[in-house]
Amino acid sequence: MERVEEKIREKLSKKLDIFEEDLQLLTQEAFLRNKKGTRGFVDILASDSQDRVVLIELKRSKAASREAIHEIFKYIEGIKENRSLKSDEIVAYIVSTEWDELLIPFSSFFAQVDYEVKGFLLNVDSKLNPISIERIAPLDINNERFISDIHAARLYKDENSLSKGINSHISCFKRKCIDDYVLLILKAHPDLYEYSLRSIAKGLEDVASQFGGAPLKTYDELKKVMPSYEYMIYSAVQVMSEEQYWTIVKSDQDQYDELVEICEDMESEELLHTLHEYAVENTEPTPYQDRYEIGYPAKLRTQFLEGQGWEIIDLIRGGKLKKNDLLSDEILVGELSGDSGTNKQVYSKDFNSNNKAALKQIIKDVHKCLVDNEIWLVGVEKAIDEISKRSKNQSAQGRIHIFNPSNTLLSLFQSATSSSPLDAMKWIPSYYVNIEYKEYKTAYFGCLVRNEIVCDLQEVLDGAYDGTASSLLFSLSWGGYQAEDIDIAPMYGLEYANFKCEIIGDDRNFFRFDGYRYKPCKEVDPYNDYFQFIDQSPEFIRELIEMFREATIAPGIVQL
Repeated sequence: MERVEEKIREKLSKKLDIFEEDLQLLTQEAFLRNKKGTRGFVDILASDSQDRVVLIELKRSKAASREAIHEIFKYIEGIKENRSLKSDEIVAYIVSTEWDELLIPFSSFFAQVDYEVKGFLLNVDSKLNPISIERIAPLDINNERFISDIHAARLYKDENSLSKGINSHISCFKRKCIDDYVLLILKAHPDLYEYSLRSIAKGLEDVASQFGGAPLKTYDELKKVMPSYEYMIYSAVQVMSEEQYWTIVKSDQDQYDELVEICEDMESEELLHTLHEYAVENTEPTPYQDRYEIGYPAKLRTQFLEGQGWEIIDLIRGGKLKKNDLLSDEILVGELSGDSGTNKQVYSKDFNSNNKAALKQIIKDVHKCLVDNEIWLVGVEKAIDEISKRSKNQSAQGRIHIFNPSNTLLSLFQSATSSSPLDAMKWIPSYYVNIEYKEYKTAYFGCLVRNEIVCDLQEVLDGAYDGTASSLLFSLSWGGYQAEDIDIAPMYGLEYANFKCEIIGDDRNFFRFDGYRYKPCKEVDPYNDYFQFIDQSPEFIRELIEMFREATIAPGIVQL
């Protein structure tokens, strides 16, 4: 194997333009040493058009994947000291003809370092001549545990059906070589079935009264046709490599042909999302179920656990998630519910202000969670920056929580039709970063505030949804998330904003962030403008409720 790598290295060093036109060879097997004792040989050392040093590490063996990452760490430190280089003067190329085992450690390495790292799949001919390369996109992972936010909720009528479902899940994952998975076993709240029946019946009555007709089904008629489900298996799977996904889908020719046709022009993130869905949920075999629903982190937390009161009675793990004894069930359920921020809707974390690594990780996580909400992202970054500066003089415990559903119209509907103010508050977009020092407390928070715009629902649909409700309602099939919500909400009177409250004894001082600094302002209730909008816009809210309820006339078709 070493001889094969040596031949490839020799041939590759003479064809560096395969990477980029102006890449110049400096030396092969460059020996690096520094005063700390770090030493080793870099496969190829080159320079690029920006006069940066390029370390090229070649690995052909699958077994050597993690060793390749360790060696790059070592070589970078060596060349920094050896040549007195800064991080932005170095580039690392990791090149391999096999990426199946290398992708995860490469992605973790990519996320951790502050210098540029590139991965390449090298294609060689029978004589080991380099013929082409393909750029490898790193997975967006956190410490090598990255559970997909594409989940499944399968419902079961009784214990026998549940037992069959559990065995079916384990068997299907094994047959498809899916090792790392989580099965959350839940039991329905005793009153859920009755509550669901009455809620749907009330919704049908309300819709019928608006149009002057009879409801499609009465309570008694619904009871005859709506089954009762006592249990749920909520499943999630670790993100895999593209190669692993394709291997699974290839076993189902129809799914494979369809996937090849639709994914031709997809970007890397969309492609990985689609591959996961086809491989895990669409390709046979699929688990036994009495009923299926799409799952996603915000739905697990807000609808199933908090809204409907499902009780977690067991948690079954597979693969590396089972072997990790330090990974508690509580942490795992938190990640499934969105605490890690990767689902763009929910993020939570406790931290100590002196822990620089934790603050740095929070910023990285928040960038994932608020990728489409630049206003709140800037506000949270400002909050963490202030906390970091203050931590030089004193230590404090803090907590950050973000709820960013990114569909304010859907949030308004959920709040306006909630059974109580407390239930309504669960749907309101908001964040807070609370920090408690010895002599005072500081609360940074984000909420929705009123602007001076007043319009009807049709104007919003005209401006954001091509004049019809179809595209808005279609988004409900994947959770309702709207990347453009930061621009849509201001159209009808609500905007995202950032604030700070400093509490010293009984004194409270409020400040609003203008994008650059906090300026003093009057006292702010994070929920006041939101509820005020509902109270003062009765026609807008009535039309909104009517629109969403029309989409749920057939129970189970669209799950809010």
